[in-house]
Amino acid sequence: MMVRKKLLAGVLLLLAAPGAWAQRAVDAAEFSVSGVKLGMEWEAARRAASGFMQLPVSAIKPFELNNPITGRRQSMGFRIAASHGSLLVRFSAEPDLNGAIRVSAVEYEIPWSQENAERLRQAALEKYGSPSNAPESVNLQWCAHPNGNLGLGCADMGHQGQAEQAVLEAVGNKLSLQDRGAHIRMQRYLDSKRSTTPRF
Repeated sequence: MMVRKKLLAGVLLLLAAPGAWAQRAVDAAEFSVSGVKLGMEWEAARRAASGFMQLPVSAIKPFELNNPITGRRQSMGFRIAASHGSLLVRFSAEPDLNGAIRVSAVEYEIPWSQENAERLRQAALEKYGSPSNAPESVNLQWCAHPNGNLGLGCADMGHQGQAEQAVLEAVGNKLSLQDRGAHIRMQRYLDSKRSTTPRF
């Protein structure tokens, strides 16, 4: 019991010590996962994914969803799988582009095992550098606006002007890159379409 208390006290002192660890702000929108970057158009993303995964474009499996701006059902993402992992790429309709779609999320996944999870974690640190949150966190995150609370990752919806950012996250056997602003921009667009003046 005494050993546990001493260990806990040591950890708290380390976290409280000035300069023990500093948050790192980095624009995750500049990153790529399996060759795919946020904001890419459909064909560019397909070519990048197939090239990086070393598979023909025909191996890509698209899926359709409704485009909330055009009202038409169309390809809004694709999957591609290889022996070294699988890739899921999602697209979002952009209000400022009249509903044209751009990459808004990329997720790379490898088969689960403790060893594979540690390999993915180390590979992410090697490729992207120190994360924006505490380096010993279970979930590693990279972003331009880290949360003000040490070790809590990236700013979320509760932080005005900071929620619309790109976030790269490594969790277990998955690596994901997401444009958190895509959902916010779409919500603003839908809200504007619902705007009305009450008359009663």
